[in-house]
Amino acid sequence: MTDRTITVGTRGSNLAVTQTKWVIETLKKQFPNVLIEMKIIVTKGDEIKDVPLDKIGDKGLFTAAIEAQLLNGDIDFAVHSMKDLPSEFQKGLKLSKIPKREDPRDVLVLREGLKSFKELPLGAKIGTGSKRRLFQLLAHRPDIMPVPIRGNVETRIKKIDIENLDGVILAAAGLHRLGLSHLITEYLPLEFMTPSPAQGALGLQFKEGNTVIEKMLSAIAYDQDDICVRAERSFLKHTNGGCHVPIGAHAMIKEGQLQLRAVFGDEAGTSLYRVNQTGSVDFPEGLGEAVANEMLRLMASEVESKVESKGLVSLVGAGPGDPKLITVKGLERLRTCEVVVYDRLSSPQLLKEVPAYAERIYVGKAASNHAMPQEEINQLLVNLAYKYKRIVRLKGGDPYVFGRGGEEALKLRAHHIPFEVVPGITSPIAGLGYAGVPITHRDIASSFHVFTGQLKDGENQIDYEAVSRLDGTLVFLMSIANFKNISAALIQSGKSASTPAAIISSATTYRQQVMVSTLGAMDQFEEIPSPAFFVVGDVLHLREELNWFEHLPLFGKRIMVTRATKQSSTITDKLYALGADVASLPMIEIVPTQLSFEKKQLISDLTPYSHIWFTSENAVRIFFDLLEEQRKDSRALGDKKILAIGPATANALKAFGIKADDIPAQYTQEGIIALMASRLSKRHHVLLPVAEDGRDEIENQLEERCQFTRINLYHTEIPQYSVEKNPLEGLDVITFTSASTVIHFHEMKEKNNWTLEANTKLLSIGPITTETLMNHGYRNIITAQTHTIDGMLELLIGATDETL
Repeated sequence: MTDRTITVGTRGSNLAVTQTKWVIETLKKQFPNVLIEMKIIVTKGDEIKDVPLDKIGDKGLFTAAIEAQLLNGDIDFAVHSMKDLPSEFQKGLKLSKIPKREDPRDVLVLREGLKSFKELPLGAKIGTGSKRRLFQLLAHRPDIMPVPIRGNVETRIKKIDIENLDGVILAAAGLHRLGLSHLITEYLPLEFMTPSPAQGALGLQFKEGNTVIEKMLSAIAYDQDDICVRAERSFLKHTNGGCHVPIGAHAMIKEGQLQLRAVFGDEAGTSLYRVNQTGSVDFPEGLGEAVANEMLRLMASEVESKVESKGLVSLVGAGPGDPKLITVKGLERLRTCEVVVYDRLSSPQLLKEVPAYAERIYVGKAASNHAMPQEEINQLLVNLAYKYKRIVRLKGGDPYVFGRGGEEALKLRAHHIPFEVVPGITSPIAGLGYAGVPITHRDIASSFHVFTGQLKDGENQIDYEAVSRLDGTLVFLMSIANFKNISAALIQSGKSASTPAAIISSATTYRQQVMVSTLGAMDQFEEIPSPAFFVVGDVLHLREELNWFEHLPLFGKRIMVTRATKQSSTITDKLYALGADVASLPMIEIVPTQLSFEKKQLISDLTPYSHIWFTSENAVRIFFDLLEEQRKDSRALGDKKILAIGPATANALKAFGIKADDIPAQYTQEGIIALMASRLSKRHHVLLPVAEDGRDEIENQLEERCQFTRINLYHTEIPQYSVEKNPLEGLDVITFTSASTVIHFHEMKEKNNWTLEANTKLLSIGPITTETLMNHGYRNIITAQTHTIDGMLELLIGATDETL
């Protein structure tokens, strides 16, 4: 039909490539002499992977970049998932009739042990990035806890294990095309879950006037499916729907008539409207428009009379200060909320758990300095419940222990707003525990009593004569301004002046201070840092023996971690466990390379290689992700000699069932060459899956020794975020785990005019990182002897206050 090669454009996901290969093979059956090649194109939707679609816009998200190349003539036609195509696309482009459609239904993929939707436990966690799926699901089961997810089909399925989900909802078509039908737990009936308009159909797009391509594509059209999809897309167009609203449509031809079932909702998902109509197969667009008009009429007629659905407000206790003391349920609520209302004492680490798209509202309160009065906070929660489905009110300690959570709950109840209370660990228990003081002890105090130390309307509500006769531990919260008055009142009421007493400030954090004395000597303490509470009782005698927290090796040290967010959890968790306060300021973001089809084939077929050398944990993770895309696993490496640059990389390999054959004594590229140079000859071929911006010392040394192939799997970028004030203030140590973190740190420091304090130590993982620090003018450097995270921690633990 044509004597030149035809180029077809597509996205680079495994599903997109598989769909395009199917189109090419189908065309070749009709035109065996035509040469067709595939071109991978990166779209905006591919680049933005961690934000839900409805938060970043849906107009051409997965199509605009491909359409631009169609208009430029760089490709002859494009293969899209039809549901990704906007109802209106760029002028000068056309769609051919669609080829045979795959199954349009949605399916459930559930964790092992669950067999159907009916078996889902109360409060089951189901992952989906679609409002259409989410709100239809909640219409059947309001108790389900939705978890927003993004990514390709394989990635979404993996998140069942990674994010501890009960299951995910996916399109049947994608699983069928990828050969993953065996993973489907249950097909959701069309009357239960109306699919996205054109789900399961492929959109073949070309430039107007290209009659050769138009004729080719029409040869594989399937008329009945084309009619149905035209009706569904017409409905989409006339409702102006997309990712922002729950919208679904499915058409079918039955007994010679075209039937269209549709569902539509408002953006908040508070109402779903359904319409079913029948029309002529000769005018599918007319049926789609008619159903859209009926839908909009129905919505307009009900909008004034409907009772607004209200969101669930979760009153969540954050604990006393240490972010790891929040409950599992509290953390789950934070990770799935749409808005969080938080106080001054809410840990910044907890706020990082809130989804990127969620609104954050600060209502912090300190003594005589309220960002928002309590009455306004109460009303704010009511207002938010009409706007959002999942609201978290994050409160220090426990919501009901002097936290005024009771007032907020009563306000919500008065407005018939659904709410729940997620208790938190309160500071009288946790704060004393971290101070080395058991709040009760069988031989010393068999009870404890908690009071507010604040005066209401200038009057003290405590009966000190009764309190002074109590034998248990006495705790007075919010007592900075009144602890001296409380001490005097207790003594005056009969409590011995020699009774042990203490003030505990910033309990459970690295700033914790415990000032122990007696009731009669409390006047000596001035300017106590907030927050703090006052404790009285003989249990304080046990502090010297049980003070575990302040004896941790890094207690009181403030250490900044510059590692990439996805990698920082290991070092961060270990630093926390050693008593340090950890500030996270990631200096690198790992961005996988969009590999061409040819480059992916280098990983798909590992036959030529005798060795594979991994020089980072990131390379391991991305390599095995690509291997899985090719439907392969660790067995593909069975006869290869595997090298890991160090223990961390070796552990990353172990997670995929691979034990490294070699690990150099020095965990650097030079160390690799020192170990391996004498073992290589011309008959060897080394595969190097590495960072695009990594060092090339290995390649320089291998050029004359053996064959090698380098594949750039990723590169590093500086994360894009703003910091209001100098984040380098008050730091004891800044850790650097690679030369890249140093380079990006210096660039950001100079760009923002941040000042590095003279006594802040710069902790380097090894000589290359140290050299990079020195080359950028830094001198206050300490270098780990063992070039690993554990080696850095060993150095910190062995250091003294003078050396740090």
